[in-house]
Amino acid sequence: MEFFNIGGLELLLILLIALLALGPKRIVEVGHKLGNAMRKLSKNILFQEIVQTTDEIRNYPRKIMDEAKLDMSDLDMTLKIRDENNVLDKSLNGKSTFSQEDNFSNTKQNLVSEQQAKTE
Repeated sequence: MEFFNIGGLELLLILLIALLALGPKRIVEVGHKLGNAMRKLSKNILFQEIVQTTDEIRNYPRKIMDEAKLDMSDLDMTLKIRDENNVLDKSLNGKSTFSQEDNFSNTKQNLVSEQQAKTE
């Protein structure tokens, strides 16, 4: 269970501290007020739009990958093949086909753009 990025144990700790701070009689009143406020907030159109936008932003990278018909396992396999070819070229020619500055993220970005160009 996760609510406002607060897990179950964290929520339990907050409730325990609230019980100690407010006492058993006042915690009920505060609970009712908090429940009413949460209900109003969840019915608020602006809050619903914020939650929907947050979900869209969170799922946007997956949406791009799905639209491009890319799979991360394909990219990783392509990187492994390229690395093996690089090792083979190094052993045959005595030099590498890629410079040492070419890091993993640049290679992955290049592969994504290559696969996108192939799908278009």
